[in-house]
Amino acid sequence: MDSFHVKLCLTVGIGYWGRVPDSQGLYKRGMGMLAGLVCWAISALLEKTIDVKELLALLTAGLIAEALRLPWDKWPLERWLDSVEPESAIEPDRPMIDPHHHLWDPLNQPKGWPIPGFVLSLMKVLRPHFIFAADEPMRGTFGNRHPICHTYMAKELYEDIHNNGKGHNIVGTVYMECGWKEPHRTPEAMIPTGEADMAFEANKVNSIICKAVVCHADLMLGEDVEPALKYYKERGVTGIRYSLAYQPPGAKAMGAGPKKDVRSEKFLKGFALLEKYDLSYDCWLFHTELNDLIYLAQKFPNTTIICDHVALPIPEPNQNTRATWKLQMQTLSACPNVRVKLSGMGMAVTELGFDKLPKPATSSELAQGWAPYYLHVICCFGSNRCMFASNFPVDKVSGGYTTHFNAHKLIVKDLPEEDKHNLFYQTAVDTYKIKI
Repeated sequence: MDSFHVKLCLTVGIGYWGRVPDSQGLYKRGMGMLAGLVCWAISALLEKTIDVKELLALLTAGLIAEALRLPWDKWPLERWLDSVEPESAIEPDRPMIDPHHHLWDPLNQPKGWPIPGFVLSLMKVLRPHFIFAADEPMRGTFGNRHPICHTYMAKELYEDIHNNGKGHNIVGTVYMECGWKEPHRTPEAMIPTGEADMAFEANKVNSIICKAVVCHADLMLGEDVEPALKYYKERGVTGIRYSLAYQPPGAKAMGAGPKKDVRSEKFLKGFALLEKYDLSYDCWLFHTELNDLIYLAQKFPNTTIICDHVALPIPEPNQNTRATWKLQMQTLSACPNVRVKLSGMGMAVTELGFDKLPKPATSSELAQGWAPYYLHVICCFGSNRCMFASNFPVDKVSGGYTTHFNAHKLIVKDLPEEDKHNLFYQTAVDTYKIKI
């Protein structure tokens, strides 16, 4: 073996050494590239020659050693979560419902996300040590570790719930739509309806997963949305979600679409059909759209409306966001048909910063950050109209599943047992008509 092959073996070997399971820290990334440079520099000094072709060959070998996925390789988010010892569940025997989670397999499902398929394929194959630059809305929503690229189906969700036997006693979950587009389905209202079939199939894989299902329906279609609502009702879907989330161009949140005119005649006709089919309405929104949700709640008092993620109070320049949000949530609480999900504050878009920490926060630290928001909502609405939820895997950027619900339990540890039972179980059961 000549000297070049020795250097090549060193480059590749050191590159792979930097990726073994107990060496997942970022300080060991790029070991293959560094080894190639060092080997080349040493040989150049000893041989007193500069071989650019050899340098390129070594750097290429190092890059390959860094890029090619190994059986034990994990996603950056998984490595980050594994950097601390998982917490054990507080009150592990308490029966709980998780009323808001997503499932996705973006390579095999028609999600309709603004990410090219080849990018998803590349990420899936390489699972790189870094997440290469994405657009600002994606980073603003998912953080730099991007769970959006992972496969997250019933198996992965249950692993998070179970936590190697240390998890919470989740006895049922509610699936929440997160994009589905099959343009070949007609009429137009039927384009997202395949998501219902996927969710019910997930329930067959694990009976506690997707005990209730919420799907998307385009209420802007007006009365033309009815075929989708009929389809959902026949299959046992509990409710629909239609986002009101809006941010101006250049804003931070992925999925926040154009401004919705909820007072338009067409939208109101579509919304009115929810009562006909006895479907609830979940709404993803920011606090800036709360006036629109208040309008709908007052106009349709017989439709159960669920305000997702405490209406996500996101920071605005030169504004006292929390004060504005608190007043609006108090106004919304006067509408008796509204329920609120205590979730979503783990998202990067809230700018609480838990997703940016070098190691995941503890449940105590999460509770300290989230308590001012969740306790205010509970105070306004009462425990019988509030429910804790995971919003996984989106909120996973701020910590593990067990840690999240531990934080929730710490926030309400001093409340009466009846309130805890409502927050972790009964409100979700009643809202989504879950049969346990």
